Amino acid sequence: MNGLQCSRIIKGWSEKELAEKSGVTKATIRNVEKGKTNPSHTTRKKLAKALGIKEGDIFPAQEGKKKITKVHVIARLNRPDPDD
Repeated sequence: MNGLQCSRIIKGWSEKELAEKSGVTKATIRNVEKGKTNPSHTTRKKLAKALGIKEGDIFPAQEGKKKITKVHVIARLNRPDPDD
């Protein structure tokens, strides 16, 4: 499970709900969650904004190979200000 899928599930949203809230197609969300495609910067921003978290919280920089865990995502989602 990647950061996007984990964040979406923790919010209790379906792919369709995230698509409606973000303006990103359901097919794109599914492909990103399955690792079939890398989202553009614009798409990453839309998804993060819809989820109320920072882009880096669900799409970490590749050079660090930061592993996203459910605990990490829950902590980020529970922050009062996503810019912290």
